[in-house]
Amino acid sequence: VYFEYTKGFYMKKQAKENILANESLFITTPDSFDAGFRMNTSFGLRPLEHAHDEEVVPKIGSLEFVRQASWAVGAIKLFTENEEVRAVARTPATLANAIEALGCKLEFRYHPELFQKKHRRGILAFKRPNSVNLWKFSDLKKKSSYVQNTYRQNVVSALYDLGLCDSSTRFNQMQLTDIGQSLADNFLKGQNNDLNKILSYWVCNNSEQKNKDYTELLSPDYCSSGEKNILRQCLNTFDNDSDSQKRIRLIKSMKSITTKEKKCWNELRRLLKNGDLSGERHAHQIENAIRFEKIKNHVRALYNECTNYMFKCNSDSCSFSILCNVENIIKAYKNLKHSVETYHKAAQSKLPIVGHDNLLLNSAYQNIKNTLRYLVEHEGRALICKGDDIAKGPLLKEDGFKPVDEGTQNWGHPKLNQFYKLWRECDE
Repeated sequence: VYFEYTKGFYMKKQAKENILANESLFITTPDSFDAGFRMNTSFGLRPLEHAHDEEVVPKIGSLEFVRQASWAVGAIKLFTENEEVRAVARTPATLANAIEALGCKLEFRYHPELFQKKHRRGILAFKRPNSVNLWKFSDLKKKSSYVQNTYRQNVVSALYDLGLCDSSTRFNQMQLTDIGQSLADNFLKGQNNDLNKILSYWVCNNSEQKNKDYTELLSPDYCSSGEKNILRQCLNTFDNDSDSQKRIRLIKSMKSITTKEKKCWNELRRLLKNGDLSGERHAHQIENAIRFEKIKNHVRALYNECTNYMFKCNSDSCSFSILCNVENIIKAYKNLKHSVETYHKAAQSKLPIVGHDNLLLNSAYQNIKNTLRYLVEHEGRALICKGDDIAKGPLLKEDGFKPVDEGTQNWGHPKLNQFYKLWRECDE
């Protein structure tokens, strides 16, 4: 399969090997490409996004559910204490990724409706015809059998910041603290089954582990009371710093509004502002983060309008000047410009310093042509810059990059929604 890219053509070997045939048509899917060749719709905003997330709920990383942490610490403990497992797995990260893949695949097989309701990762991989019968450790440790972006990758910073691990912020060099050991023990031995032995046998004997009875032992949606209690203790630990104060303040506020189904953010904002000065400042930081989320959505909406136009375009390329006069693109650009102006003018607390030099926020939005060029240059997979023209890229598809805003309505910001779900699971 040949793709036109900047000055010439080249063959993308991995894409060729993973092409899916549909009658006479050859269709590529996002998982046909390696990590370096996938869509990236951060558009240079990732540092600022991370800064705002830390202001909203600090030091939980992308920790979404209890088992996410249990898989990780369980893998570290199993790797550290079992020499045979260590010889086969080679690294704690490889072991953790495989355990996570096994737990998710068991749930996908035996509880598919629940799995998909939770928007679990790995659905595309698990549905591939050649992956249905892959259950061995040697299979599930491979990225092709699961996902590129694992839950384990997203929990590394939280393991360190919540005190479950120390010594290093790199997963393969992490050592469990006492509370991390307790969480690992509760995961591996806390449900009347010695999961330690089950997993060790699975790794060392390369057996196919697809026993339905093990679903709850490994699943992302089941965890013991011991696991919940330990993680709740980590979230509620008061270290006399602003980070732990923020988490505890949010938990106290959320407890009083958990029964409300709508407009939870309005009530949370009122409670924070009626507290001390720290609570009021926290509320302002969340408001700024919400404004920033609108910018992200409008950026992606603008890019999506460009991809839709090019998808339907009879030509493989067109000039930026033509795009600048398309009605839907003009409308999306105006929405972006308004959201950026609101973000700067309405801020009542200091904006994160990483946003001071961001081109998109400070200059690109002032000119539609420069903005479109900036977006294309920062993505470069669905659309491609060719001088003053824009060309179709290898990952171009219709309506493929619309912003996802699920779960943010009640709490106003995705980080608050994430924290609420995590705290509720720990508190149930």
